[in-house]
Amino acid sequence: MQSLTEAAKDVPGVLVVGSLPESGAEVGNQRGREALLSLEKVFGRVQSAWTPAQGTETFEIIRRRLFQELDAEGVRAREQAVKAFVSYYKNNSGDFPTVVRDRAYEAQLTAAYPVHPELFRILQTDWSALERFQKTRGLLKMMAQIVYRLWRDGHNAPMILPGDVPLTDDKVRTNALLPIANGYDAVIAREVAGDLSKPAQIEARSPSVGKNKAVTRAATALFMATSPHGSTNRGMEIARLRMACAIPGEQPSQFSEALRRLGENAAYLYSAGENYWFSPIASLNQEAEDRAKALSAAEVEAETITLIRAEERHRGIGFLRVHGAPDDPLGIEDAYEAALVLLPPSAWQRGRDPDTPAMTLAADVVEHRGPGQRRNRNRLAFLAPDQAALEDIQNVVRKKLAWASIDRDADGILQLPKPQRDEARKRLTEQETAVVNAVRRGWKHLLLPQEVHPDSPNAARGFDLETVALTNRANDPEPLPQLTWRKCQADGLIVSELGVLDNDLAKIWQASQPHVAVRQLRDWFAQFP
Repeated sequence: MQSLTEAAKDVPGVLVVGSLPESGAEVGNQRGREALLSLEKVFGRVQSAWTPAQGTETFEIIRRRLFQELDAEGVRAREQAVKAFVSYYKNNSGDFPTVVRDRAYEAQLTAAYPVHPELFRILQTDWSALERFQKTRGLLKMMAQIVYRLWRDGHNAPMILPGDVPLTDDKVRTNALLPIANGYDAVIAREVAGDLSKPAQIEARSPSVGKNKAVTRAATALFMATSPHGSTNRGMEIARLRMACAIPGEQPSQFSEALRRLGENAAYLYSAGENYWFSPIASLNQEAEDRAKALSAAEVEAETITLIRAEERHRGIGFLRVHGAPDDPLGIEDAYEAALVLLPPSAWQRGRDPDTPAMTLAADVVEHRGPGQRRNRNRLAFLAPDQAALEDIQNVVRKKLAWASIDRDADGILQLPKPQRDEARKRLTEQETAVVNAVRRGWKHLLLPQEVHPDSPNAARGFDLETVALTNRANDPEPLPQLTWRKCQADGLIVSELGVLDNDLAKIWQASQPHVAVRQLRDWFAQFP
């Protein structure tokens, strides 16, 4: 090699080009390292060193290797795309990093077309630093697989962004997993891409983010930007995430909202402030999910009953008595003051169905007081849970109990660092609010004793039960006693003040009676539905 380089130096027009390996994996064993040192000395005597391709040079290399030169129509398409992105970033400047407002970024968009510069930046900066990822050949191989799969699928976005990387493709996914830490295959399968992944599930339930796969695109961009860093992750800021996903015409904020929704129950998604990242180590979300699944139905029901009984403290605003899931419903006192009975989760109601656990229990309470008959049957109103809402309520209660147990164990068996302790406390606070709201929205069927019709199958017992549907506020729902009293007054279901009684009294006033005692009047109102 030394003789060759010396001879080439003396012959005009002759050039020896040598490409020396940079990574330990390419060099091999000790003898390989010794050979590399010798070659470096030989070349070092006569070399004119070339630096690896940088910046837009790499864009040019990849573009020339993967794409034909643009014809006139292609040039017009590039100009339109670049103009649209520049205008889009200008009109939504607060949603994107400041770099997109630089004049130089327009030149980068032109040089990288049809690949977005952010995808090149991630591959050059984050992936090329990996020992098992070759800087130019590795980037070229990954981009070739990405472009081929997108072309085969008819991808028609104006540029290829990090959020467009088709990680569902076997070759693309395998090539992405090889150079990074072990464990990211589970991250992709569960929380990034695929029919069974959490993004796909969220998109199936919510058309607002499902129509353009916003959650999948946000998760894909985040994976591409953060997985190469492993345990040293500093995360990807929200503004850069939007740039890695959004195309002109889309609302940039939908991608940060998509990531927030994914983070509600993701196992491998972490966040700190405005930065997010994926890690192959399961987060507290996974611990909470596992603990939630391990809870028994009895524990969940007991906690739900505790929440119902907490509504009793709102008595006095209309209802002077509130009984939350009483242990002995038949033991409710036979008093004159109007009472609201919040039925337990097991006594659910389904629409106006007359044959439900709620109807059965409410009728029994109206009819009986302990072993005897109830006298004041017109003093009770019942509120029952909706059967269809119970499953969602139980899921929220499970999450609340799971985060409560993590918060209790933070300094004990879990030994959580302070950031995770703070995160556990924050999630517990959120779930405590969520369970109260879920219960207040789910207890929505009001059952009221009514005068029985002579042809009713319930004529023998002397009353029927009327069902009235309540609708609580979606955000910050009212306490159940207040909501029920307001509905009753608005619809005339409860008379809170006695006014002119001529019409009512004419039905029962005997001509021989000179007067009706106030006590008798009160008893009639209390006793007869």
